[in-house]
Amino acid sequence: MTLVINSNDPVTRTEFDRLYDEAFSYLSVERQRLGENMKETLWKGFNKEEVIVRRYELDGYLVGCSAIIPVTIEWQGHAETWMWYYQPTYGQTTSGSRSWWYSEEFQKVGREWADTMGYDKVMALHNPTSPAALAVANTWGNSWDGRQYFESPEVHTLEEIFGEGRSAMHVPDTMRVFLIEKHEANPDTGE
Repeated sequence: MTLVINSNDPVTRTEFDRLYDEAFSYLSVERQRLGENMKETLWKGFNKEEVIVRRYELDGYLVGCSAIIPVTIEWQGHAETWMWYYQPTYGQTTSGSRSWWYSEEFQKVGREWADTMGYDKVMALHNPTSPAALAVANTWGNSWDGRQYFESPEVHTLEEIFGEGRSAMHVPDTMRVFLIEKHEANPDTGE
């Protein structure tokens, strides 16, 4: 299995529609409640000027995509650059599998990409009861034979992360923020 993150090529509307359809049953209740209009809102998110679009390609086949926004946050007394996971859309392989998302390879290439781009942390807004949030909480920070790429997500309120700028997020106060730090390897063991 070779998984790559490609940020050089755009996601076409046809590709997005396929991924959205594959992901729809896994989308949060709020997204389903908002109906088909949400699909257009999500598509527009991939076309904002400030986003970086990432394609997740498994053995050359598009299995997912995400729009991320680099943000600089004053955190614990110093400025950090965070990768805001603004809009992920995860599909499946040609055989209908979603196991790629749970794999070591996904976290490994994600970590390599974050390091290359100079991101200190990963941030994602989420509904704490959504299936996607539960999957992130149970998967990110996993270890594979001692190899770990990210820490388990910390959960924060919007107020804790954004302070007075919280209102600019335009999401309900029930939403939370995952803050995921990169795992720092032990210099003696490499783990």
